[in-house]
Amino acid sequence: MAWYEEFFGEEYFEDYADLITPERTEWDVEGILSYLEPAPGARILDLCCGHGRHSIELARRGYEMCGQDLTQVFLDRARRDAEAAGVDVEWLRGDMREIAHPPPFDAVINMFTAFGYFDDDAEELRVLREVHRVLRPGGKLLIDVINRDWLMGRFRERDWQERQDGSRLLLHRRFDPLTGRNREARILVRPSGEIEQREVSVRLLNPSELRGMLETAGLEVECGYGGFAGEELTPDASRIVLVATKP
Repeated sequence: MAWYEEFFGEEYFEDYADLITPERTEWDVEGILSYLEPAPGARILDLCCGHGRHSIELARRGYEMCGQDLTQVFLDRARRDAEAAGVDVEWLRGDMREIAHPPPFDAVINMFTAFGYFDDDAEELRVLREVHRVLRPGGKLLIDVINRDWLMGRFRERDWQERQDGSRLLLHRRFDPLTGRNREARILVRPSGEIEQREVSVRLLNPSELRGMLETAGLEVECGYGGFAGEELTPDASRIVLVATKP
């Protein structure tokens, strides 16, 4: 079983509580709309939508949203949150290499480093070719991943985080510069002494590598940013946000 089929679950909401706040979601969405400039009511696919925080906020603003993810826990929560928010989003479960929603889309978004999960770059290209397939001519992809150049300047093989409940999360990382893959063991020690361990393996990219993949898939990169407020894309930018168009 692939790591991403086991990793994502209820623990995710503990691990990333500081990064998936409503304030950050609204900030992201403002940037998405600024960069994509979708027409009112545009049909947008949130590929690897997680628990739907971006889809729901965009639906609130009048866009026709579809969300796809592989993790049932996320989709269950997305449906509950969308119902509570009073918005309609079409949720479907599926692997990102096979987009389940019927085309065409005016835009596709792929947020929060939901890319680079596969062991082979050819599989990453399958994802991008699927995006190309479902976009209408002139449609746009916005992809947001962590910037490898930035991360390497701060890379730590071992780290730990202390949580409010007294748990400690120990992180052991190993980066392979030949493959660009970062493997991370996450060991959670509960106050009771119970130990939980999960592993992550992500292909990290720099801006030129990501651009090359997008262009190989037939997409034309229009612009790049280092965040969602128009930040310049530099080696010191923590994010890579690229906007690409289907010719």
